Amino acid sequence: MENKDTAIIITTRDRKELVRDCIQSILDSEYKSVDIYVVDNGGKDGTYTELTNTFGDKIICMRTDVNRGSGSGTNIGYQEAIKKEYKYYAICDDDIIVDSKMIGRLVDFLEKHPKVGAVGPKIYQMKNRNALQSWNNYLGWDGAFNLSTDGCGKSGEDLEEYIYVDYIPACFLFVRGELARKITTIETEYYAYFDDVDFTQKVIIMGYKLAIYRDAYMWHGLLSMTGKQKETTYTEYYWNRSRLSFYIKYTPKDKLESMIRVFMERMYSVCYEKIYRKRELEKNIIIEAYMDALSGITGERDEMVVEYEKEKDVLKNTFSNKKVYVQQMYNESILVGLLNETNAQIYVNLTEKEFIELKEHLLEFDNINKEIHRIEMKESEVEYDVKLKYIFHVRDIEDYDEEYMYVDRFGNYVRTNQDALYWKDFYNNRDVFIKMFKDVFVSKAKALRERWLKEGKYYFATESQLKEHKII
Repeated sequence: MENKDTAIIITTRDRKELVRDCIQSILDSEYKSVDIYVVDNGGKDGTYTELTNTFGDKIICMRTDVNRGSGSGTNIGYQEAIKKEYKYYAICDDDIIVDSKMIGRLVDFLEKHPKVGAVGPKIYQMKNRNALQSWNNYLGWDGAFNLSTDGCGKSGEDLEEYIYVDYIPACFLFVRGELARKITTIETEYYAYFDDVDFTQKVIIMGYKLAIYRDAYMWHGLLSMTGKQKETTYTEYYWNRSRLSFYIKYTPKDKLESMIRVFMERMYSVCYEKIYRKRELEKNIIIEAYMDALSGITGERDEMVVEYEKEKDVLKNTFSNKKVYVQQMYNESILVGLLNETNAQIYVNLTEKEFIELKEHLLEFDNINKEIHRIEMKESEVEYDVKLKYIFHVRDIEDYDEEYMYVDRFGNYVRTNQDALYWKDFYNNRDVFIKMFKDVFVSKAKALRERWLKEGKYYFATESQLKEHKII
């Protein structure tokens, strides 16, 4: 049997049509020196049987009895693959379609760029195949301490041939074999989220660069949110826990206190909002996520995943059958809610160009079947039932005007003086909270990092590499 150069590891669960199309696109690639490892991670829809019947010995298919989390599922395939000394390894999502030349071009790129340890392709949206999903990827080491990307929605033209990035998402992460064998495992402690970011951070600490290559491209469905994840606190718990765990693990020690402050501000902001919206259970789960991260608690915590608390339908109750004037625009999704869920008549005071751009943007949303009206007169010349003012965040209202209802990009509403007073106190209350507890948070983060050092969590790097990146 011919020895292949590249192992591709795919983890899937209850998405047999998507993973089948993904595998077929890889098999249809011009680059043929590939073994495909597929892990059915506790699925119930017959994926394993479907794939083995369809592809036979063209793939190596494995399955688990239960969902072990994304990192653990991927690690099963990864451990099997690194038993063989492939020249390259790829970790990829199950909802992608690769261009026929993509894999070969990634191979050529690594051959020509020996200082690059891992490379990713340019990623287009599956729904809008000519629009980018992402291009550059950042980890916010300058002070944001958060994942971000740019390029979303752009055409992908006029890009540099390649760029260096802070991380490569696991929708397709292509890494050198010698590095993969030194990074002996996909981190399973996260359970969900950040295992791919952790992997690529290891590559950087080991002295290599990460790159995105323009001429290798694919399409990504971005369908990772299952019904359970959308309708429950799954993402709120695991995302917040994994994100803080990652930054505790890798933030340079001279920035550790700054990082903790950012996360405390983030936690306080979300919890303040949950209290305002009377979502106490969700607030408590956010707090648990942060405390678990600071305590080094990992793995599955199924009791943290509960259905979202039902909220009063403010849109329907406030706007139904009303004539609504909208002064500013920060979040079109709120406007979509007005158009779809109420019988409101919506009026906006925009230039003709702004109005055309707004309507074009609204086409990206499904099932909008009501008109939006442009007016040129001043708002005072027309009688409206509700005057709505969009702002970036309700906590930033400076001069509250009782004539208006305020809505921010997160869907928070201010309708009364009492609402306005609650948000007016936000910054003072937050600063008191941070002053009281920052030393405790920092101490726990430092102690956890020391524990991880003793437990060998940084096994992949030499002492000099850890010093260079200020881990120690």
